[in-house]
Amino acid sequence: MKRKLLKQMANQWRSNVWLVVELLIVSVVMWYIIDFLTIMIKPMTEPNGFDIEHCYKISFNRAGEFPEGAEETTSVQERRQLLDRLRHYPGVEAVALSIQGVEPYHGNFASCYVVDVTADSLYYGTRRPSTRYGYANADFLKVFRIGGMRGESPEEVAEQFGSDGANILVARNFVNSVDTVAQSGPVDPISLIGHKMLVNGQNYKLVNVVNDVKREDTTPLDYYSFVLMPLIESVDQHIEYFDDLSIRVRPEADNGFIERFRADISKLFHIGLTYVVDIRSFDDVRAERISEDSKVKLKLYVVLAFLLVNVFLGLLGTFWYRTRQRVSEMAVRMAAGATRASIFRRLMGEGIILLVIATVLAFGIDSLIAYLEFNLRMDGPHFTVGMMAWTVGMTFLACLAMITLGIYFPARAAMKIQPAEALHDE
Repeated sequence: MKRKLLKQMANQWRSNVWLVVELLIVSVVMWYIIDFLTIMIKPMTEPNGFDIEHCYKISFNRAGEFPEGAEETTSVQERRQLLDRLRHYPGVEAVALSIQGVEPYHGNFASCYVVDVTADSLYYGTRRPSTRYGYANADFLKVFRIGGMRGESPEEVAEQFGSDGANILVARNFVNSVDTVAQSGPVDPISLIGHKMLVNGQNYKLVNVVNDVKREDTTPLDYYSFVLMPLIESVDQHIEYFDDLSIRVRPEADNGFIERFRADISKLFHIGLTYVVDIRSFDDVRAERISEDSKVKLKLYVVLAFLLVNVFLGLLGTFWYRTRQRVSEMAVRMAAGATRASIFRRLMGEGIILLVIATVLAFGIDSLIAYLEFNLRMDGPHFTVGMMAWTVGMTFLACLAMITLGIYFPARAAMKIQPAEALHDE
């Protein structure tokens, strides 16, 4: 059976060559579309590493002049008093302070190089993922529920981080940003705990490794790492310059919290020249941050879906027409004793063989496109085995589905006709 099928296909090589060329073009185009869709959708399926449920962002400012004769207070004094009132406000569980955009959904961020002094000055941050860093107090981990890589709770990690002003934390994928030229082999993130690290000219001790923390939902996990430096509340300079203030509210107190808080702003949170401007839930912050990105992606989805439908219909039509042209051949085989199932298997066998040939050729073109970075991939290496296997596999299955439909329905209709009638019509 297999030898006869291959011999028949060899005898029909002219028509089969053109069909392989068509399948090759369709496969490459479909692979590009599937690859692009995967690039956009994949980050949405990855864990964020933080939790914004029951979290709120506090906006504050300092402006104006003291009334004549009034006791003047410094910005540091006012900020400390503001933090104390926030911590004692009913329903507030924890208050986070941070600098340089380490809050979730923050539009700005800073990156740096980290030198592992313990490991012969091994450099981190020389390649993707970039080492995104910032300063925060220990409660930052409690507010956004950032836990340890080994299963430690945010409270446990916060206790380790906040016990000394010289401690820092890194995320699990921090080790992927190492200088590969200097590195001798894979690095276990846990093995770095206790190492002395040099960041921005200052020495720190790495006390724990947390789960990977993304900037936002749409950011690929492999695009940024995370380095958290200590914001020490007892240091006036740190209190003077923190620019992000967030709180976590206990679940039982969350209902109606914003309304109650806004009603108390002028009474409780106007201290000297420092005052709270507004409070927003992080759900609103998230929605605003990703709104423009979502609009752009929606347009891309529509365009790509339109292209996919056209490619599908073209491939479906080709095999539909090809099968309809072979009605007399199927009639002869049925007259010779062939069953409907055997004829369908033979037709599917031809389609699968042609698709496999086209897929092998297309894989080389797909790999070249990925290697030359023509596929606009933004999540690290452009040529990865896992990504290529997924996209090529999905392309093969999509083409196979169209071939199956293009063969099944016309073949089913043709095989319902009596062989003599089909040959007579021919």
